Amino acid sequence: MKQLFELAQITTSDGLTHEGLFAVPKRNANIGIVWVHGLTSAFSHNAGLMQTLAQTATDAGYAYAVFNNRGHDMVDSEKRKDGTRYFIGGGFEKFTDCVKDIDATIRFMRSRGCKKVILIGHSTGANKISYYLSRKPSAMVCGAVFAAGLTDVRPLDKKMRKLLAEATKVAEHNPSEILSYKKFDVFMNAQRYVSLFTPGGVEDTFPYHGYGGKWNILSRINVPVCVIIGDKDEHLSLPVHKYFTEIVGHLFSSPVVDAMEIKDASHSFKGKEKEFAKKITNWIKQI
Repeated sequence: MKQLFELAQITTSDGLTHEGLFAVPKRNANIGIVWVHGLTSAFSHNAGLMQTLAQTATDAGYAYAVFNNRGHDMVDSEKRKDGTRYFIGGGFEKFTDCVKDIDATIRFMRSRGCKKVILIGHSTGANKISYYLSRKPSAMVCGAVFAAGLTDVRPLDKKMRKLLAEATKVAEHNPSEILSYKKFDVFMNAQRYVSLFTPGGVEDTFPYHGYGGKWNILSRINVPVCVIIGDKDEHLSLPVHKYFTEIVGHLFSSPVVDAMEIKDASHSFKGKEKEFAKKITNWIKQI
């Protein structure tokens, strides 16, 4: 029998409403799995993986939910309770506000009877959950999965250094100013560009790129962590074994750290959905 989904919404502490799906468990579930999507993605993207993971999770006795966060798509606007419009999206979000999105999702899972939550962050979603966990996370979080968690920092050649300097100058005066697409080759406002691409910035949670940066985000995480990636990830800029060495080696406050490689898997794990889902649910059982 295919998994049943319920359309659901969450409301953040600053009044944004995010849409998503809740996979109705076959019985009351004490543990819920929350998927945090990556940059410009959305709860409705990668449907094959979402369906497979939800089915595998609920078959194993877990609840499952996926919601939009304020980094969904490139640009969108949402209405606050007071009626004002708020521009969000991958090109406009404020990265540190991910805490509000994740907290809202956890509150939702609590309302559905879950006592514990596993966070799965995919791509930039992994940066978000690592930042969240390095702060003062909900006591409900009992584990985390970094699924294809990568740096978004671009190679710092002469051109990129010049663009970063210019964007930084703009951001100091008007953080919300939209940068020239012709010049910057992205549709973003100034603060978003600086946040996303600055080595050592708050968003640079996986600084294996060699352009500077500290590993202080990962070193503060104190829940079990699973690091999983495909060896054919098209966005991975170093060998998988070196990637694992860098990430795992800086999770020294985590009581359990496991690294898993999926052969022939891309960044989205297309064609490897069942293997991915099985590895995740088996890992959760062990912790």
